[in-house]
Amino acid sequence: SDVYKRQEYGGLTNRQMGRVVSLLLMAGFALMVLGDSGSPLSSYYNFEAQDNLVTATRAGMLFAESHNYKHVNLQFDGGVASNSSQLAGSTAIYQYYSASLKDSYLTRTNPGGDYTMVRLEGYVYLKSAGPEAVELRQYFSKDRNDHFLCAQGSPEEQSAVAAGYQMARVEAYGVGVPMFEPFVWNSTVPTNRGTPCPFAQSGHFQTVSFEGRYANYGGADTWYPTWAADGNLYTPWTDGAVNGVAAGSGCAAEGCMSTTGFATVIGDNPLALNLTGVGKFASSPSPYHGRYPCGSLYYNKTWFYGTYTLDNENHQPGQNAAGYCENWCIQGPFAGFRWTTDYGESWTEPRVHMGNWSDNIFGEQAPDNHTSKVKFGAPHVVDFGQELEHSPDGKMYIVGHGASKPYSPTSWMQASEVYMARVDPTVEAVSDRSQWEFYSGTGQGDDQWAQGDVTQARPLLNWGNTTGVTTMTFLPAVQKFVMCISTPSFSPFTERQFDTYFLESSSLYGPFSMISYMAEFGPESYFVNIPSKFVAPKADADGSLSMYLSYSANFAFHSDSNPPGSGYHWTLTKIKLSP
Repeated sequence: SDVYKRQEYGGLTNRQMGRVVSLLLMAGFALMVLGDSGSPLSSYYNFEAQDNLVTATRAGMLFAESHNYKHVNLQFDGGVASNSSQLAGSTAIYQYYSASLKDSYLTRTNPGGDYTMVRLEGYVYLKSAGPEAVELRQYFSKDRNDHFLCAQGSPEEQSAVAAGYQMARVEAYGVGVPMFEPFVWNSTVPTNRGTPCPFAQSGHFQTVSFEGRYANYGGADTWYPTWAADGNLYTPWTDGAVNGVAAGSGCAAEGCMSTTGFATVIGDNPLALNLTGVGKFASSPSPYHGRYPCGSLYYNKTWFYGTYTLDNENHQPGQNAAGYCENWCIQGPFAGFRWTTDYGESWTEPRVHMGNWSDNIFGEQAPDNHTSKVKFGAPHVVDFGQELEHSPDGKMYIVGHGASKPYSPTSWMQASEVYMARVDPTVEAVSDRSQWEFYSGTGQGDDQWAQGDVTQARPLLNWGNTTGVTTMTFLPAVQKFVMCISTPSFSPFTERQFDTYFLESSSLYGPFSMISYMAEFGPESYFVNIPSKFVAPKADADGSLSMYLSYSANFAFHSDSNPPGSGYHWTLTKIKLSP
């Protein structure tokens, strides 16, 4: 296959294909030249010459477009530090061309032979220049006599490796350049959700700004990374393909099995990560029809990986099924955690098969949308940093969306309440219902926890029909807990736009205040979380705090991405919370 073809395109489902079209349209961003703040690398491919041309200048783009090169890159993972002036610590990088080999070669040094210097493309660094510096890796194909400069961890690099290119060296270091103009998301708290917003405006953070830098990985959703002592992230994923491994969580046929994926994420630069150790595990969703990843924690050489169940009223899986909400309209219970002590080589799963509707760790059930509701739908582990570094008592905490009233809509994206539970992070405790403690909202300290009985759980917070997928991260730089909640923009519909809002509190238990309500974020973003590994260690002088937001988007609502980079993959986009 030609280098320009993406490895992640293999195995796309119909619901993902629309995103490929939108991403191709986004290639127009390559024409932006960002001056001394950095210029993106744009990749072109000539089919006849089998030549990859990588450029950071408008002159290079115009040449490529007038000489039968196809613009092929969909994102800009790294770029030159400047293409107009030499910055301190940088060196020049030039475009060379060999007429005999038909090879465009972006490099710092004259390659000799009949290579002719075409132009100065810009300036790059000889060593890493900060946490967002990107390795610019020189690849070469002997079969094609073709050099191809790729940003570390980029789809271009993945495509080069898939096509048999070999890495020759690290040519230099570039910068993670802004891919779009930074902007502040206008917060618009809805007034038409049936009940008023119960959260006052935060006095600490007032705005969420998008800083123009992002990276996309894989071709799947449901990414919840956990930070281990070895410095790596470990994450679930599903409903797509990653590094050639496919997994799908919906399941209709008699005796069929859901598959959920996992991966190890290596790297400290969120714009240049490597996904390795990719695999999948099969378990039955029955008597429900979907079994999806949720809470994930790596602690003391053990990776805990949670799954939860979903269904529709006609007991058929997933999208376009008959149901009042369009997609997975019954939020099923939390099945529990499986675990591995060898990085996913083998797993222990207490419930590969569930015996009945309530055969799960907490004993909840949802055989339909009327007789019972769950409290811990899709629970997620509170991110206290590297291996529970900032847990107040060394315990694992989870938060999940649910409801207590039989008429409340509860789907994979919607509920009215958020619940919390905690447990010691050991295999014995995590798999034993009697050792779990549920936030009961009564008393103080240990008295506000009910042990072993989920019916005693009380909401940590509620907002009628306006909660949904919930995650929480502790930000040590400002001693704040930030909660991310996503919910349908148009209740109860789950194949249309989604809203995401951020709450903050100085306490695990609240009270919570509104930072920002982002209507139609994505415009259909979901599974939003803040990985603690990518939160700045200290705030700026003005009190702002930078971090990366993790999410997937637009599985069904195929529209222009907002912000850019949103799509059916794992997106990490840089944001800033500001006073």
